[in-house]
Amino acid sequence: MKRIKNLFGFAAIALAIVVSMAGCKNPIDDNGPTPVTIAALQGVTAPITGAAPVTAITSTKQYTGTVTWSPADNSFKASTVYTATITLKVKGDYTLKGVAANFFTIEGATATNAANSSVITAVFPSTAGTIAEPVKIDIAAISGLTAPVTGVPPVTAIETAQYAGTVTWSPAVSGTFAASTVYTASITLTAKNGFTLTGVTANFFTVAGATAANAANSGVITAVFPATGVTAENIITGGDGGGGGGSGDGGGGKYNTIHLVAERWSDDDGSYEIWNSRNQIKLSDFITIKPEPGDTLVFKISGVSDKELEYIVFLLFQMTGSNWNISDSSTYKVLGQFVFFDLPYPSFNNYIGDITIWDDPDPNAVTYLLLFIYQPIPASIPDGTTMATIRDFSISLVDVVYGYDYSDNELFWEDYWRYYEYESDITIPAQINGKPVTSIREYAFKDCEDLTSVTIPNSVKSIGHAAFFYCTNLTSITIPNSVTYIGSSAFGSCESLISVTIPNSVTYIGRGAFSSCYSLTAINVDADNGAYTAQDGVLYTKDKTTLIKYPAKKTDTSFIIPNSVTYIESDAFSDCTSLTTINVAVGNSAYTAQNGVLYNKNKTTLIAYPAGKTGAFTIPDSVTTIGGEAFHFCTSLTSITIPNSVTRIGDKAFQYCSSLTSVTIGNSVTRIDEKVFYDCNSLTSVTFNGTISESGLYGFDNFRDFGDLRDKYLAGGIGTYVRASGSDTWTKQP
Repeated sequence: MKRIKNLFGFAAIALAIVVSMAGCKNPIDDNGPTPVTIAALQGVTAPITGAAPVTAITSTKQYTGTVTWSPADNSFKASTVYTATITLKVKGDYTLKGVAANFFTIEGATATNAANSSVITAVFPSTAGTIAEPVKIDIAAISGLTAPVTGVPPVTAIETAQYAGTVTWSPAVSGTFAASTVYTASITLTAKNGFTLTGVTANFFTVAGATAANAANSGVITAVFPATGVTAENIITGGDGGGGGGSGDGGGGKYNTIHLVAERWSDDDGSYEIWNSRNQIKLSDFITIKPEPGDTLVFKISGVSDKELEYIVFLLFQMTGSNWNISDSSTYKVLGQFVFFDLPYPSFNNYIGDITIWDDPDPNAVTYLLLFIYQPIPASIPDGTTMATIRDFSISLVDVVYGYDYSDNELFWEDYWRYYEYESDITIPAQINGKPVTSIREYAFKDCEDLTSVTIPNSVKSIGHAAFFYCTNLTSITIPNSVTYIGSSAFGSCESLISVTIPNSVTYIGRGAFSSCYSLTAINVDADNGAYTAQDGVLYTKDKTTLIKYPAKKTDTSFIIPNSVTYIESDAFSDCTSLTTINVAVGNSAYTAQNGVLYNKNKTTLIAYPAGKTGAFTIPDSVTTIGGEAFHFCTSLTSITIPNSVTRIGDKAFQYCSSLTSVTIGNSVTRIDEKVFYDCNSLTSVTFNGTISESGLYGFDNFRDFGDLRDKYLAGGIGTYVRASGSDTWTKQP
């Protein structure tokens, strides 16, 4: 039996890990002092008129530093350009030898340093004026104001470091923008203390996507936008087609226009509204060789920008007849799929997703890449209608990883579970049957709850979607310097994982790669990585414009969003139970904070509520959207009041709020997304002040004990619904 188990185990490894002929890259050992890797200097901020200069930076585990200023004023003067000179002193076994020229950064300044040097020079912009002697406004771009989109609420306020402004619309907007309408925005600016509109030239201000005009010395700007859209063309754009083949190089596809079709259907899980491409995109236009089970196709999508998107699904499928029906699985055969979850994203630039083929394709049938876009469809649009243009994006095949042939091995799906389920220490082989192991498959070690450590060879290039998902006892993992791709949810729910280091080879990290890692104290990144960086254990893109993940077990009680950040992943602050306050650096163009809660700049979207905050909370009435996972794992939140301004509650917004007992929902909410109140087991009172359609109650749809609440509300309408603690039955109060 032991021999059989080992044989099955070898088969399981062979099958759970995709292999291909590829070269290996060995890590380089480095002995001696460790070069400094923390690039961002903290504690030195842009000078503020009247404030005293700092004389020391915030100490890190790698260095301390002193600061001198030129000019050397006791307090910062108005309308003055200041230069800070920072001299570092390294700690312990760290060295500045090997530190590159211009390695260090200082928020809000142009920083320079010589290679191997401890001296950094930081030049800041001119300070503001005073109330008596203000300086002229020089920020021309009106940020936060974008072109109207059909069905989306209008922006009514904007703000920068130099001014704030109100926005009115003509024609007046009742709720959301209408289709086929030319809108004009009138922006009225108020200069902040120390700034003035005097001296601003005519037509100085700009608004993205609009023709803007202003008189000299005036803060009143008129911005005329193009008409909102109605019909759809140019939905998917590709290259000239071809490509693929045995080398694994991808082609761009032959699609300059894809007409997405509106379709609605219902099943036991709920009601759906989608756009889909049906049978328009042929896989043969991306790759000439027919893929087989075990092969993985890696697609890249870019350019999507739509705040109403919920998620996108790519399916590889074949029709079993001349026509197919989305609700009738007998009319088609699914070969594999990939889902882009938890939208919206600001854009899909270079977003990579992989589809592993799990079923045998029919060699005589045409294989299609079927695109589903889940998004609300206006009631006036019937099924079968070609939908409106609200996005352009491109899709291309960037790689093919040819897999181990397990199509004749019936032991695969059930036997690798038997083998791995109780193993604690696994070493992945570098080769199988003479072929290098280059990829850890999607779900390869999913739910291996006894796994505590795993050794990955340096032949591996990619770690697939959810490869180690819910390995709850995995405490550490070393990612070799050969890995370039870490899939979405790759280490999700690895509850015992304490720290992780991203090597310099990694160029892509998928959504939620480290979500629900409750013990994670730090994410580190190799200093030579060109795509990502970390500061004090927090993961960012290299340019620090995207904040990806704040470690759940980080013990700090407060955090400041850097000035450079323009996008924050929806799960970035999920599960951070020590965090009670989130603040935003002065000058950040995308975000603001109030009472420690994070919002977008004009406070229309609540982004993140710190999980360590306690008690009840009332959402401000400027908010129209509660972002996905905004209150995720806020275990000390006891009640929430949602104002009448809110129209949508995002995916998983209150998931795992275990102390939440009461919710009041305002009269404008039209959609409650998936898993909004998942595992809110203490919730005993929900008040609805408005009418939500059945399709808008997705967060309650057949979901555990909230299915009864949904049914009672649909029957009873506006009112307060209660249940006894521990009961699944809800009752409307008289």
